[in-house]
Amino acid sequence: GVNGATFNQYNQAEDFRKHIESLSPEIVILSLGTNEAFQGSSFSDSLFREEVRGMIQLLAGLESPPIVVLTTPPGVSISQKVGKRYSYVPNPLVSRIQRIQLELAKTYNLYVFDLFSCMGGEGSMKQWAALGLTDSKQIHLSMKGYTIAGESMAKAFSHHLKKFQNHD
Repeated sequence: GVNGATFNQYNQAEDFRKHIESLSPEIVILSLGTNEAFQGSSFSDSLFREEVRGMIQLLAGLESPPIVVLTTPPGVSISQKVGKRYSYVPNPLVSRIQRIQLELAKTYNLYVFDLFSCMGGEGSMKQWAALGLTDSKQIHLSMKGYTIAGESMAKAFSHHLKKFQNHD
C-alpha cells in the first residue's frame, strides 16, 4: 500500500491495473477511505461511491479476478477549535464512508472487515487514545493499536478461510 493514498489515486494510476494483474493475487484487501475522510467540505458521497465502484470493477475485470475485501476506516478524529483550545472530535465523514463501503460490499457480494464498528464506532478513537492505542492526533493507531486491529482482522478472516480457499 501507499501511505496517504485514495481510491481515486489508484484508479488514476497509469500502471496500476498492469501491475496488479502481473501479481495475480488471490485476495486483494482494499483498506482505503481514511484519507478521503480528510477532504472536508469537498467530499462527495456520490463521487466516493463511484471511485470505490471503479476500483471494484477494475479488479473484477482482471483476467483472474481476486477475492476483494473492503475494510472500513477507523473512527479517526479531527482537530476542532473550542474557545482558545483545540480538541479532537470524531470525523463526521468516516461514518458516511463506512456506510457507502458497506452498501457496495453488499451490492457486489464482497467480504468486508468493518474496522469502524470493530473499534467501537463513532467516537471510538478517543477511547483508543485513552488506552494508548493511537497517536496523539487520534488519526493513526499505535503499534499496539495496529496489533489489536490486525488480530481482529485475522480472526474475522480465519472465520471465512474455507470460503476463500474454495473461491474459483
